[in-house]
Amino acid sequence: MPKYIIRVEINNFDDYEILHDELYKNGIYRVIQANDGVYYDLPSGTYRLQGNIDIQAAYHRAELAVQAIAGQFVPPKKYELIVSHYKSSKSALNVTTDILKLPR
Repeated sequence: MPKYIIRVEINNFDDYEILHDELYKNGIYRVIQANDGVYYDLPSGTYRLQGNIDIQAAYHRAELAVQAIAGQFVPPKKYELIVSHYKSSKSALNVTTDILKLPR
């Protein structure tokens, strides 16, 4: 199943909790699961999406969530968004202690 790392930054924006919530509703999470089944927190502004979709669909899903938040402002906030497909990863991350971050 394809896996994607997503990085988002909304310019001049401080309330990332609403962005986290919007992304979470779209299956985009702030944690990554290791081979041992343990979930780890991703760095700030970094998310993971896993599913049977191609990279264009992954980007579109993330973009819609980001636009739902950035578009609430007048004028709409500008943002940076990158989606990268990966097969494996190596990291030094902290084990998550927030069960609300875990996938449903």
